[in-house]
Amino acid sequence: MKVAVALNPNSGSAACEDDVRAAFQAFGVECVVLPLDEDADKRLHEAAYSCDVLVAGGGDGTVSSVADTLVRSGGDAMLGLLALGTANDLCRSLGIPADLNEGVAVIVEGRTVPLDGIRLDDGRVFVNQANGGLGGGVAQQLEDDVKSRWGPLGYWRAAIDAAQEPQEYRLSLVVDGEPLEVCAMNVTVANARFAGGGVELAPHAVYSDGKLDLIIMESRSKLGLISLIPSILSATHTDREDVITLQAQRVEFSATPEMPFSIDGELTEEHPHLFEVLPGRLRMRVPR
Repeated sequence: MKVAVALNPNSGSAACEDDVRAAFQAFGVECVVLPLDEDADKRLHEAAYSCDVLVAGGGDGTVSSVADTLVRSGGDAMLGLLALGTANDLCRSLGIPADLNEGVAVIVEGRTVPLDGIRLDDGRVFVNQANGGLGGGVAQQLEDDVKSRWGPLGYWRAAIDAAQEPQEYRLSLVVDGEPLEVCAMNVTVANARFAGGGVELAPHAVYSDGKLDLIIMESRSKLGLISLIPSILSATHTDREDVITLQAQRVEFSATPEMPFSIDGELTEEHPHLFEVLPGRLRMRVPR
């Protein structure tokens, strides 16, 4: 097995290169470590063709970058994950352990399953969740020093800050050809279940079903937002009448004012206007 590891040295619990190499060597596998620097795109593109498994060693943002490269390059490498970030939300959905050695065991000895991607109008592909409105506001508040100091709890601190003045957005959507107009404070477009360090924002999302889960939380006051928190924590918010839940293959999207969005945990400067599923476009290593 030929393995390349895209290692983000700035991730929340990132291991050093020597630790990663030693973990693979324990299984008799040599790996090439690719630092995520200014030349990373070229290296990742080459690895997508030359390796059996291209591993994302970092958090959800690192996973998103590696998955995007695999799809855009057309390479046939499988995708592997090492949960070395702050949130590691896609790893939660896939059952990938946080321990480095156990994660390497999954890559070497696990099984391969299909993984959908979701493509944006600018061509980028993500694999976990896009969160707009309040979720995008959380990403705006979540600075690197907060993540490093607070870890996953930093997402809750940022959420409290973002919820002080909840913004209302007028949304115009076309969901698999059907128009939808609604006023909302948050939109989640999900391929998998978790975001924000273990919050099950999309409890019914399945990463290989060929559909995205669209969860729209309608507008509410600050007090109303507080009343929503217990149901979010218990993953029952999708049962509420003021939360719209749909599944689709394609969603056209516009918001007034423009919604801030985080894509796989990273704030994006662009405003997405299209979400389209790429069914089974990736092959993913998961536990047996």
